[in-house]
Amino acid sequence: MVTMTKNISVVIPLYNKERHINRAIHSILSQTHQYFEIIVVNDGSTDGGLAKVKEIKDKRIRIFNQENSGVSAARNKGIDEAKYDLIAFLDADDQWEPEFIENIVRVAAIYPDAGMIGAASKIVSYREKIKYPEFKFVPLEEGIIDNYFKAACEWPPIHISAAAVRKEVFNKLGGFTVGMRYGQDNFMLCKIALHYPVAFINKFFAIRYENADNRVSKRYEVINDFPLFEYINSLDLKIDDENYYYIKEYIYQKYLLIAGRSLRNGDKRMASFYIFKSKQTKLNKRLYILGKIALYLPKPILNIFIGIWGKIIY
Repeated sequence: MVTMTKNISVVIPLYNKERHINRAIHSILSQTHQYFEIIVVNDGSTDGGLAKVKEIKDKRIRIFNQENSGVSAARNKGIDEAKYDLIAFLDADDQWEPEFIENIVRVAAIYPDAGMIGAASKIVSYREKIKYPEFKFVPLEEGIIDNYFKAACEWPPIHISAAAVRKEVFNKLGGFTVGMRYGQDNFMLCKIALHYPVAFINKFFAIRYENADNRVSKRYEVINDFPLFEYINSLDLKIDDENYYYIKEYIYQKYLLIAGRSLRNGDKRMASFYIFKSKQTKLNKRLYILGKIALYLPKPILNIFIGIWGKIIY
């Protein structure tokens, strides 16, 4: 018989999401599993988002205010304030299907050694079309992912808005990296996958919105490095050859993503730097070659290449 972890903390970082925060919170309040707390960390919002939260009268909602310090600091604050051992994350512009928490706590109980439990996310695109990612190398229904990085090279199976992590994991690994402008959530998920089994529910219980306000990925900003190599080198951790191969390929993929964004911003110097860093890739050799060609193209033709790039890199 499975013993369920009854309660769960839900952390929502809030920064200028006035149009979306009600949708996110009400998707939690509508869950079939009602044993939760909602921690909203207001990261110095300048719009009416905080007022929208205060209008929702539910004793399970707790609000914490801080000066604008970034989404990592906001999530870390939520982790520190969480009452329960299982902590789920929901971005203020995303939402959950009603069965999300019920299934997360159920699977968490079945796999007590899993450091992270996640579900599949469908995506509402910029043009409001719904996309259902095709995951590979994951359980058909639910279970432990055999090789998280092999699966992630195809399409990352878990997004931060569809993930729950045990508090003891953060006690061991630390929280989200403050200062990373982009990719800090994926970096955290990778750190967890290096140390713990990852459980996955292959049903679309979360909804991500690419067309929401104030998204970093929408603005095509130049993004930080993805320091997973450096993190691995700092560890005394045995990684078998197959797993390390896919870890490297996942990192090269991130480098190429940075290169693509740099090209979009007209920064060929930075693009060249990250294309060079990914030169050992095997899975993305085609994209690497395209990147090298793109460095020598005039802007009109370069824009065509950037369009191709965006279809290849998620």
